[in-house]
Amino acid sequence: MKQLLKLVPLLIFIFSCSSPRPEGVLNEQEMKSVLKDMHLANAYLNTLPIDSMGKVAPIYFKQIFKNHQTDYRTFEKSLRYYSEQPILLDSMYSQIAAEYRALEKQVKPTLKTKPVE
Repeated sequence: MKQLLKLVPLLIFIFSCSSPRPEGVLNEQEMKSVLKDMHLANAYLNTLPIDSMGKVAPIYFKQIFKNHQTDYRTFEKSLRYYSEQPILLDSMYSQIAAEYRALEKQVKPTLKTKPVE
């Protein structure tokens, strides 16, 4: 009986992680794609002066939502949902990181640096 009681929290955790995706939440592939673009935009925006970043950021994010045929509300709802599914979100970020590494390998050979004199 004690061993069964020890399994209950684990079973609750497993079944709570596999709950069906609510309506109005981006599927995993869509969310991963939006997150990837959002983080690339953030990386670029962080290279800009603060005053420029404040002007340009809303334009970038609006375009990202348009490109992915979604909006801020849907993205926010999706982010809340996936944040409550930490194993799934971690898996998505692992895939995004792998895609960034592959992209970096493609871009690095094209960057030519001159030796410092």
